Amino acid sequence: MADSSGVCRFDAGRPLCHDARVPDPDLGVVIKVRDDGPLKITGPVTVLDADGTPFALPDGPVALCRCGLSQRKPFCDRSHRDGGFRDCGRAASGRAT
Repeated sequence: MADSSGVCRFDAGRPLCHDARVPDPDLGVVIKVRDDGPLKITGPVTVLDADGTPFALPDGPVALCRCGLSQRKPFCDRSHRDGGFRDCGRAASGRAT
């Protein structure tokens, strides 16, 4: 539960409410839309090319390009910074249908 300030309370290190800033280990994979940047994926994930061949991935989070300017597609190479990509998408209120 969030208190009146909107801050989550924790019990034994686990949030008692869902706060998108706090990855929930029960979700497994979390995809975060970064302002003016890539999709940041944390958790166990496999990225496949169009033929179904898996890409070699680094340990830790993976950043997927949203701007279309990366020379390392589908991965982000930070080209969005110099390319002027702007998008600060926000989720609509309520649940997805």
